[in-house]
Amino acid sequence: MENLLDNKMFQFREAVYDASLQMELGIVPFEVCAIICAMLLVWGNHEMFTHNHRLVAELRYAQKRFHLNGSEIPDRKFAAMLQSYVEQLQLMQDRESRVPDHIDDIFQERYGFHFNKRADESEGENKRLRK
Repeated sequence: MENLLDNKMFQFREAVYDASLQMELGIVPFEVCAIICAMLLVWGNHEMFTHNHRLVAELRYAQKRFHLNGSEIPDRKFAAMLQSYVEQLQLMQDRESRVPDHIDDIFQERYGFHFNKRADESEGENKRLRK
């Protein structure tokens, strides 16, 4: 039953995003679209990219809105912002194996999870394990 509800919610999100594209409304912010696309390119081996219905729907929305399908010419402003985020994420990945905090916060707020383990979460977990 839960799987059916998830599927219905996914279909609903897709319908809302498609309707917004037809009316030329940007319901997912420009910067958020660039961030989630960059995250997919750099950190795409994370299972969340296939299991989080909201994220998958927003990735599809970004593909359609900014012409990221194979035969189309992508939006230039979007491509420049996407390239900037990809470079930033690759630098952080190479140096620290983590996502910048402001991007991690966006993923927590929009999709309900962190990429980075927070210091306060680690301390709480350590205290719990000590007991």
